[in-house]
Amino acid sequence: DDNNVEIVFRDVVVDDNGDDGIELDLSTSFIDKYAVTFKNVVATGNVGNGVRATTTTSKPDSHMAYTVDESNFSNNDGLGFFLDASSGGGDTTVTIDETTASDNGDDGIEITVGADDDDDMLVTITNTVANDNAGFGIEIVDNRNRQCAFTAAIEAVTANNNAMDGIRVDMHSELSFVVDVHDVTASANGDCGVFVESSGDINATAASAEVMLKKVVAEGNGDGNATDSNVRVVENSDANLAVQLVDVRTRGANGGSNVFVQEGDGGDLTVTFDHVVADGSVGASGVEINEQDGGALIVMVDGHVSVSNNADDGLLLTETGGSDTTIVPTLNAVSGADNGGVLVRGVLDGKTIVMRG
Repeated sequence: DDNNVEIVFRDVVVDDNGDDGIELDLSTSFIDKYAVTFKNVVATGNVGNGVRATTTTSKPDSHMAYTVDESNFSNNDGLGFFLDASSGGGDTTVTIDETTASDNGDDGIEITVGADDDDDMLVTITNTVANDNAGFGIEIVDNRNRQCAFTAAIEAVTANNNAMDGIRVDMHSELSFVVDVHDVTASANGDCGVFVESSGDINATAASAEVMLKKVVAEGNGDGNATDSNVRVVENSDANLAVQLVDVRTRGANGGSNVFVQEGDGGDLTVTFDHVVADGSVGASGVEINEQDGGALIVMVDGHVSVSNNADDGLLLTETGGSDTTIVPTLNAVSGADNGGVLVRGVLDGKTIVMRG
């Protein structure tokens, strides 16, 4: 089909080049579908990036699909694997599996995606290692500011000892987002272990803003800055945000709280904990939850939460604005000792607090 393009790099080795190992630049206004595959590609030791791929299309309803499988993008002076698919005219899908991107002079893996209104963006990263990079381990950015839906699924990933965040997801979608981080280790990074941020003007009436972290280990992240947390989730629109933490172990954040969650622009914030450890923050609280500018704050504890030996509060809840009720059910499932402040401190702007359990 003249309106479809398929490019496959299979069993390719590009080592020790004076610039990028592979540079791919696709720009068109008439292609219906791009399909680009990197299968068993080794791009290491290059002066530039291991792989740099850029896709630009202005054709409405086009589809861009990138697949990376069983590849190694390590020890490059620049980024390991860099994909810029932010100028898409339709749905965008990126799938990375069984890949290593470590010891690079910048990010291990950086993906920038974008779509037009009413389109979907899906990024899936599984069974991947991104350690010891001079930038982020893995960075995913949606930067189009359009009425589109964004989903990121990150599973069975290790991102340790990176100079910046181990895993960072930065979204600007205006319709909805879902981020699922499952079976991940992100420890000893220079900033945060896992950082999920939304900066788009999400349509609150239609939005689905959800973040799930399950079986996550994030310990010893940060280099002393107040924003350095083991797990950090920040949503800066008026959409309602739901965050779930299940079987999450965080200890020893150096600078910020072990777990920090904030809804910053008026939407409701619901945070659910199920077997979470948030002990030993060096400079702040075990768990810090902020609801700003009028939304309701709902904190549910379905399984035990440990918040001990933190420099500040064990559990700090802050709610400001026009909401009438803050609910903290099953509070007896939260335990903490030897914190610098108190177990629970709420700055609730005169609102009602209902504790159950």
